[in-house]
Amino acid sequence: MQAIYLRESDSPAKFILIEGLNGSGKTTQAKILAATLAQNGTSAVFNHEPSSGIFGQIIRQLIDGICLDSGLLHRAKDFARSYLAPQADYSRPLRQFYGAALNVLYALEMDRKLSEWEKQIIFVANRMEDLRENILPNLEKNVWVIQDRYDLSCFFHGMSNGVDFSKLLALHQKAIADSYLAPDLIIYYWLPVSVALERLGKSGKIIDVYENQANLERIEKAAREILSFKDENPKPHQPLVREFQMFQRSHQILIVNAEPSLEEISRETWHYVQDTFHV
Repeated sequence: MQAIYLRESDSPAKFILIEGLNGSGKTTQAKILAATLAQNGTSAVFNHEPSSGIFGQIIRQLIDGICLDSGLLHRAKDFARSYLAPQADYSRPLRQFYGAALNVLYALEMDRKLSEWEKQIIFVANRMEDLRENILPNLEKNVWVIQDRYDLSCFFHGMSNGVDFSKLLALHQKAIADSYLAPDLIIYYWLPVSVALERLGKSGKIIDVYENQANLERIEKAAREILSFKDENPKPHQPLVREFQMFQRSHQILIVNAEPSLEEISRETWHYVQDTFHV
């Protein structure tokens, strides 16, 4: 974790990342945490990826198996081309990135199945949207951001589909550059894959392309590797604690057992946030 991020926010507001397997309750917990902060006098927003931006909408349609909106693809291509115009004053890495993104959009327009690497390019384009349109503007207004999925989800999914971690990291750092923002706290909700699948089955939601046993097992394996808990399972109410360093500051990663009830986990999460940030 120490080498991932390029900077941390100088805002007094906090950027808290919530991650976990599908079915772990992470989205619900992120929403509850944002609401609890607001109820206790701290301005906070729930934010998620895929975002509501152009690339985020494309990702959601791909994940849900929906026929892609041609108008959306057209807007995304126009956006990518704006970085490639002769008069555009952008760095070479950024122009290269959007050139690659444009090629992926053409592939989608031709209804070609994307490789995992091509999907990751669209994911990073969405992350750039999210930072520019949601995360950084809120932090600048002193509003805490409770983020449901960020870069770690890309690393977990990319690695689970055969893409090397170093290649994924290089793509993020090259494209996002000095906007690549470190969370002040990461909470990863862990639970056995069998329990995640059971919860997903009972949820009534549309089951997406990642939500099957083989995929979830590979994703969990990648998460264990990146977050350094290969041979440990957190016990209920006893999170595993990991840390990463940013400019002589230590940031925490809490790996929380999400098997207890929703109410227990939300109380536990609030306790950790209070203890970490003294709110």
